[in-house]
Amino acid sequence: MKSSIHSLIAAAALVAAAACSTEEPMTENRGTAIAFRAAVGRGTRAAETTVANLDRFAVTAIAADGSVYFSDTYARAEQSWIPSAQHYWPTDNSELKFYAYAPAATALTGTFSITGTEQKVAGFEPAAELKDQQDFVVAYGSGRKSAQGAAGVQLTFRHALAQIEVRAKNAGRVYTYKVAGVRIGSVVSEADFALPATKEAQGVWTLGTDKADYVVEYAASPLTLGTDAQSLMTAESGTAMLLPQQLTAWDTADDKANAGKGAFLAVKLNIVAQVDGNQMYPKTAGEYGWACIPVDTKWEAGYKYVYTLDFTNGAGKYPPEHPDVPGEDILTDPIRFTVDVEPWKNDEGEHNLQM
Repeated sequence: MKSSIHSLIAAAALVAAAACSTEEPMTENRGTAIAFRAAVGRGTRAAETTVANLDRFAVTAIAADGSVYFSDTYARAEQSWIPSAQHYWPTDNSELKFYAYAPAATALTGTFSITGTEQKVAGFEPAAELKDQQDFVVAYGSGRKSAQGAAGVQLTFRHALAQIEVRAKNAGRVYTYKVAGVRIGSVVSEADFALPATKEAQGVWTLGTDKADYVVEYAASPLTLGTDAQSLMTAESGTAMLLPQQLTAWDTADDKANAGKGAFLAVKLNIVAQVDGNQMYPKTAGEYGWACIPVDTKWEAGYKYVYTLDFTNGAGKYPPEHPDVPGEDILTDPIRFTVDVEPWKNDEGEHNLQM
């Protein structure tokens, strides 16, 4: 299902803050003020941007001479959005370019710079806590009074991040698995972003080198795995909104301590033998330990990746920080998992991985 936001700059006029040339001033045409319509596809996470929760978005207009014509935030007013001040088209019928995004820059990390020569975000980082991460959507549009003055300029917002969810199941009758947390390990956590410069573009990420782990823990209310896969992300945390990137898997054969910071998924669990109730992992009764599996998926902007970990025949590997046996199998067989790609747009795909 296509899940972009279609916003219409639906007025016959755009822009206060008139830009000037050295010859004569560019004047405003005080016609109809800007209005917006929006439609958003079905959402899959509380923090995902939808019509219902799109309360405001930012728009910067660039004039034909490269100057900033206006920059404003549009806030929801019932079924439309209004700026802090009305804006109108220039009278010389010159083209305006529009760069829009949500949420506002103050709600995101990174430094926003939108001018006639660059439209970028430097040093963007997803929030460290999943519960604080937000969907980041961007759009580009252009128009002039003669062509878009009556019909409006269409902005199609697109998701700039990748959405990640981890699920797990256990159909076996040998062990009982209780889960108290999930971890997305060693993924790039900082990047620069160039906003889209065409209506169809997604924007371009330039990844940095910093990597981070994103962790959710809930020891007070652990989950017991069953035959049906269940999400390991809590309602409070939601799924992860992370930078699009090609993951390089943790090399458990030649880099057991993961000095190269390869990517992996980890589940904080407690394994008990069903036949006698003895705890198999970790050693101390009642405690929980991390079980890991390397991953090398390519995350693309605008897609949701659902990892389903199957503990029926195995429990993964000891974590890279384990003092004695990092990267070794916890039980006899490894975890098997699948990756389902749930698109936020029309393209569809599926990855099935056997470990």
